[in-house]
Amino acid sequence: MSELYFPYKFPRPGQLEVAQKIVDSYRKGAKLMVEAPNGFGKTSSALSAAYHVATEYGAGVIYAVRTKREADRVLQEAKLFSDNFSIKVSAMLSMSDGCLLRKDEVAKVEDELLPTYCLTHTMSKRCRYYERLSSAEALAWNQFESLAAVLNYAKLNRFCPYMYSKRLSAASQIIVTTYNHILDMERFETLKAVRENWREWLLICDEAHNIPELAYTLNSRTISKGDAEAAYNYALSRRNYSAASVASMLIDLFRHQKAGKSEQMLSLKGFDNLAFKDKLRIVSSPSLPPAFDIFETRMQLSFMKFLEFCKYLAFSIDREDCRCYLINKERGPLLKISQLSYDIAIIRNSFRSLVYLSATLGITLNDFESYSVAKMWSPACLTLVDGSVTTAYSSRSEEMFRMIAARIVNIRRILKGPIVVFFTSYDVLHKVHNSLLENLQTRYLVEERSMGVAEQDGIIDSLMRHKDGLLLAVAGGKFSEGEDYRAGSLRCAVVTGLPLPTPSLELSERLKYIASITNKKQAYESLILVPALNKVVQSAGRVVRNQIKKGVVILMYKRFLQRRIKELMPFWLKSKLFHIDCSDIIQLQKIIGNTE
Repeated sequence: MSELYFPYKFPRPGQLEVAQKIVDSYRKGAKLMVEAPNGFGKTSSALSAAYHVATEYGAGVIYAVRTKREADRVLQEAKLFSDNFSIKVSAMLSMSDGCLLRKDEVAKVEDELLPTYCLTHTMSKRCRYYERLSSAEALAWNQFESLAAVLNYAKLNRFCPYMYSKRLSAASQIIVTTYNHILDMERFETLKAVRENWREWLLICDEAHNIPELAYTLNSRTISKGDAEAAYNYALSRRNYSAASVASMLIDLFRHQKAGKSEQMLSLKGFDNLAFKDKLRIVSSPSLPPAFDIFETRMQLSFMKFLEFCKYLAFSIDREDCRCYLINKERGPLLKISQLSYDIAIIRNSFRSLVYLSATLGITLNDFESYSVAKMWSPACLTLVDGSVTTAYSSRSEEMFRMIAARIVNIRRILKGPIVVFFTSYDVLHKVHNSLLENLQTRYLVEERSMGVAEQDGIIDSLMRHKDGLLLAVAGGKFSEGEDYRAGSLRCAVVTGLPLPTPSLELSERLKYIASITNKKQAYESLILVPALNKVVQSAGRVVRNQIKKGVVILMYKRFLQRRIKELMPFWLKSKLFHIDCSDIIQLQKIIGNTE
C-alpha cells in the first residue's frame, strides 16, 4: 500500500495522523469523529485521506460542507492534489443554483418545488436548457475550481447546470456538495441515483457541528394560507375532490388563529381518522403533476407546494414527535409541520464509513470513535472578555448599542490590520452600525443576509486590501465559518454577545421532547447553549490560523465569564484569557497594543 500524499512540504503536527485515522476508519468500515482546532488544516488532512481511499481501494468519496463558499475552498484545495492523482473531482450543484429555466419565470418558484417543476418541464420537453445537454460542450469532462465556474460554463453554453453537475458527479470519484444533498431525503436519493454501490463509499462531513440543527430545519415543511386556498381552488377546477377536501381541512386550521399570538400549537386529532388519511394518501402518492400553463403558473405553484406539504404530513402524522404550529408572519399566517427528532441513521448507514470533522462538535454519538488533536496542535490566541457589556434581549436599547459602538471604535484605534466584529443577529448588527456611522472615521463593510458568493469574495478582497478595514458580520453567518481571510491575515475578531436562539413555542416543544429523553440540563445545553457557543468559537477561530502569529479575540458579554461557559470553551480560547473594559483605551493599549 502506498504512503499518504500530502500537498505541503511541512505538515502541521497531527495532520498526517488525522489523514491516517480516516483511512483506517474506512478500512474497518467504522464511524469517526475528529475534533481539531480552527486553523489546523482539517480540509488538507481529509482530502489526503480521500485521495488515498479513492486510489488504493477504488472507492468513491463524498465531501459534504455547510455552504457553497466552503465547497469552493475544498475544490481549490483539491487542485493541489490533482497533479499527483488521476482522480476526477466534481461539485454537485443544488437545483436552486442550477435551474436556469426558473430564472426566466414571471412567478417565483420556491426551492422545495423545484424537483416537481423540473420533472414537469423535462418530461414535456419544455426546458430548452435540458434539451441542450446533448451538445458537445455538455458531454465534455471538465474539472472546475468553484461552483460558480460550473454554473458559468453551463450558462455560456446554454445547457442545464444542475443536470451537467449530476453528469460530472456520475463520472467522479470525489464529489463535493453541501449538506442539503445528504440530510434531505429526497435530495439524497437524487444524489444516490447518479452512482451505484454507495455502501462502499466514504462520507466526510466537514463542520459537522451544524448537522443536528440543519437536519431539523430541512425536515420541516410550511404552507401559507394563501397557498392552501389557491390549491383548494385549483383542485376544484381540476375536479380533484380528494385534494380539495384535504386543502379545505388545512384552511380550517387557519381559523384557529388567535388575535395577538405570534405562534400557537395546533392539535392534529381532527386528522386522525381513516377517511382523511385515505384522502391524504391519495393526494401524497407520487404522480406526474399537470403541465405548466403560463396563465395558471401561480396557482399551479401553490398546488405543488400543497402536494409537497401533504407528502410530509402523511409521513409525519402518526409520529409521536410530530408537531403542528400556526405562525403569524408579516405576510400572513403559516402552518408548519415538524418532527422533534430526526434520525439520520438511514443516511449514515448508506456508506461504508462516515467521518465527522469540526473544531466544535458539541455532539455525542455512541457508535462513533472520537479522535482529538488538541494536544498535538494548539493555535496562538489572546482572549479578552469585556464583562461590562450585555446583549441580553431584555437589555437592548439605543444606549447599549452606543456602548458597543464606542468599544469598537477604541479597538479600531489601537489595533492595526483587518478586524471583523461578529454580532448575535442582523438586527443587532444594523443597530450598532447606525451608531458607528456617527463615530467611526474608517473604512467598514457590512454583511447582508442575501449576499451571494461573488459579493462575499468582494467583501473579503476589500477588507484585506486595507490595513484599517473593518467588517461587521453575524456569528453563524456567511463570514464566521470556512473563511480563512487570506491565509490567516485577520488581526482581530470581536464577538458581541452569545447568539442564543429567540425564545419560541417551537423551541420550547423541542426542549421538552429532548428533556423527556435525557434531562433538562442536557436538553438546554444541546439545543441552546452549545450551538450558540459553537458560533462564538467558529467566529473567534477566524484569527487563529497558525501557531506563530498571535490572534486577538475580544468577547463582549458578561456571560462569557460564567463557569459553565468557560468549561465548554476549547483550550486554545481560554488558555490566555484576561478581563478587560474596552471603554478604557489606556488599558486596551497596554494589553493589545503590542501583540503584533
